Amino acid sequence: MILLPSLRIFDIYYNRRNAFNTFNKFGKKEERRITKTMATNKRLLNTIQTEDKLNDVYSVDDIGPGGAYHKYVIIKKHDEISEELKTPDSDKVGEINFQKGPRTDIFSVHGAVDSDLLEIVRDRLIRFQEGEFACYENAQALYHITEALKFMNKRVMDRKAREVLGKNIE
Repeated sequence: MILLPSLRIFDIYYNRRNAFNTFNKFGKKEERRITKTMATNKRLLNTIQTEDKLNDVYSVDDIGPGGAYHKYVIIKKHDEISEELKTPDSDKVGEINFQKGPRTDIFSVHGAVDSDLLEIVRDRLIRFQEGEFACYENAQALYHITEALKFMNKRVMDRKAREVLGKNIE
């Protein structure tokens, strides 16, 4: 049986920085959390990797410019652990905020781009291949990630040549 993190635990951790103090009806000081509506749009990704996954990945915002999600959270996968045993601090592994809007628009939200993540994975695979556990599968993954990066760069160069880079124009 697989249990996913509850939305309440996720919201409390996700909004940890967005807290304020107030007083309850007995005059006791309490910390209150500000709940962001985007957390209600949490969607578990249907990933290619299905065996022995360490983490679950969620998109946690609405579809934005370009038709994609822009905020993802990686949460430690729990198999057969009750909700009561999970703590917000131990669940969240990482968060990725992608660029939201054209890169030249002053109202865009700056963030990572897809090629940034591929460059990180490429660097890790290069290091693994230099180590004692180099293997055929990592070599193939490295090759295909490098090819993906070349095609992504080709798209940037093409858009720059057409003077549409940083604009919502095909």
